[in-house]
Amino acid sequence: MKKQKFKRLAIDLLQKIEGEGMIIEYIDNTIWFHHSHDNYKEGMASIYMFNNTHKDTEILARYEQAKKVIAGERLVCDE
Repeated sequence: MKKQKFKRLAIDLLQKIEGEGMIIEYIDNTIWFHHSHDNYKEGMASIYMFNNTHKDTEILARYEQAKKVIAGERLVCDE
């Protein structure tokens, strides 16, 4: 995925966050999405997107998953 488009995904996720318990990090072509919730065994779960490793389809699937977590429609570990 082009670097600018990948960065735009991180910015879009950041703009969607309204509450607490969520962290978005964008570092070196990697997006980390961390979500805190009592239902997680460790209290937090994460979604990672690696632009240099993952295929575009996998990045977009993880991005859509993160959007659903932000919207409160699911947890990170839900299938």
